Amino acid sequence: MKNKIISFSKPSISTDEFLEIKKALQSKWLTTGPQTIRFEKMLKRLFKAKFLTTVSNATSGLDLALRLINRKKGSEILTTSLTWPSAVNMIENNGYKPIFVDVCENTFNLDLLDLKKKNIKKNSGNIGNPFWRTGL
Repeated sequence: MKNKIISFSKPSISTDEFLEIKKALQSKWLTTGPQTIRFEKMLKRLFKAKFLTTVSNATSGLDLALRLINRKKGSEILTTSLTWPSAVNMIENNGYKPIFVDVCENTFNLDLLDLKKKNIKKNSGNIGNPFWRTGL
């Protein structure tokens, strides 16, 4: 395989978004301040949700999601072999067993042939890897 450069895109931040970021920085509240409360209220209205919370990063989100699935300890969670270390940490910290599945070289999607070889018996979930912007 030739060396392949995988480019990441330049951020696209609108003027309105920039002003909201500036407000957050000036408020001295970066994760749980008044803007977070306002954002959560907006989301609750949008989704007509009785309960809703936000988290400050993907690791916290994974931890929360894995706590909420409430599966038997030792259950298997599929993840790609091309993933963030924190995803595996959250799987293990919640008492589950990570099962690594390769990705396809050209698409970075889950390799279904590798998945078939795994002979999964106690799968309780799958954690994809969104940083490549492809599906599982």
